[in-house]
Amino acid sequence: RTDDRDCGIRPDHYERILRGALEAGHRVCSLAEYYAERCDPTLILRHDVDVSLELAADMAAIEERVGVHSTYFIRVHAAGYNVYSRRGSAILSGLVNSGFDVGLHHEVGTFPARTELPRHQLRDELRVLEIALGMPVRSVATHLPKHVRDGLDKADLAANRVLYDGGDPVFNEGAVFVSDSNRRLRPECPCRLLPGSRKIFAVLHPVWWMSPGADAQALRAALVRGE
Repeated sequence: RTDDRDCGIRPDHYERILRGALEAGHRVCSLAEYYAERCDPTLILRHDVDVSLELAADMAAIEERVGVHSTYFIRVHAAGYNVYSRRGSAILSGLVNSGFDVGLHHEVGTFPARTELPRHQLRDELRVLEIALGMPVRSVATHLPKHVRDGLDKADLAANRVLYDGGDPVFNEGAVFVSDSNRRLRPECPCRLLPGSRKIFAVLHPVWWMSPGADAQALRAALVRGE
């Protein structure tokens, strides 16, 4: 059994989680990989990139070193990064070229809309990211879902040729759902769940794992303000 002190939300422990999953016989995969080929035991990895593409690149570097892939959901309204900057473009290209899955972390229902219908706002955000990536985007996940005023339904996703949402039941069914929201692991660290769980769906944020000193309360307040 792993000592509690070893379960910190840090880069070194993240790598140990990944290696431990592989050693336990789990397939470690992105949402796209699981959607295309469902299997167990498995550890499905989703990362919401709220504040920094640099930290996402750091997390992906660990995954690449271990030999696994994950899904990164990217915002187009983030105050902390720009998908069209030279560095942002280079990071996104690196993720795609290395085999990582990239989707849209949309802000429909929270970002001030220029259009009347939620599906049109989603269309606009998808287009921004697709141009930055130079490829279609077929997956989305909601940013700050508890603050959404007017959300999307399945018809809205279908109208924009979206294959799945990051919260789709296909990923959650039969899974232990692990979240690091506000830098707290719930229900517990994935490394403790691996021995007895056939399917784990982990939503982990690069800002917590790659920047252990980040102030959770201040960051949360900034995101709610729209930064």
